Amino acid sequence: MAIKAALSPSKREVFPFFNHPLFAFESLQKIAKYIDQLKSVQLFVGKSKKYLKSIRKMIDNLVGQQNLKKIVKKLAFHQKQFDELRILLEPKKNDNSLKVKDRISLYLNRLSPLFVYFPDLEKIKVRLEKYWDHLFCTYDIPFLPRVNNGAENFNLFLKRISRKMTGRKDNWLFIENYGPLLSFLPNFISTSEDDSSSPLEKIHAVLQEDILNLLEDITKSDMKSINNSIEIRTQEHKTIIRILNRGIDSFLEEAIKNWLEINKSNNGGDFS
Repeated sequence: MAIKAALSPSKREVFPFFNHPLFAFESLQKIAKYIDQLKSVQLFVGKSKKYLKSIRKMIDNLVGQQNLKKIVKKLAFHQKQFDELRILLEPKKNDNSLKVKDRISLYLNRLSPLFVYFPDLEKIKVRLEKYWDHLFCTYDIPFLPRVNNGAENFNLFLKRISRKMTGRKDNWLFIENYGPLLSFLPNFISTSEDDSSSPLEKIHAVLQEDILNLLEDITKSDMKSINNSIEIRTQEHKTIIRILNRGIDSFLEEAIKNWLEINKSNNGGDFS
């Protein structure tokens, strides 16, 4: 079970920057050490001892390879550099963009001599310099999110609505049609029971009266136009799904056959 746990993906995979191959290799090394300690235990005789030897040999086939050890060692070194950058970017008390820029500049100065031996690490410098002018804005603007967790949560919010309304897991059509409209909803309403202010009100972008005025400006003709465009896209989607389910070859063969029959009934004439 320990070997299975070491090699199998788990909830750890969802954690940012979790390196599963490195974790699996290090876990197998630990298991091998424990097996070596069990060799002296008198209880492990006969089949039990044979099983332990088989497991130990299986692990050796993986972690005992010298080329693989070198790769894992290099991977662990790269992971260490990346983790250090991640910690430096983590906001601290009374932080601002200038302080964070200073930390990252010192980090790059320390990292630069390693580029000769580890050229892949230079990608970190290239990426940081590419986004340098905008990378640190979030430390000075409180309501600007540092990560895209809010966007991911919003996608889940849309999926839950779609699942309740349609009863289907396949919701990309729903999001394509209603996503642009629903994207405004979480900004105009409060999602907290303790605070009635909407996100846009909190950053003083709009007032409650402004929101009401915006809603009042929506006319029946606007809604009718939107519904018509959604209906057209829905029908197009159904047609595409029908084609994919039948197979493109089958659909094209039938389409060509129908056109040929129409052409025959028209005595080969044009349709103008």
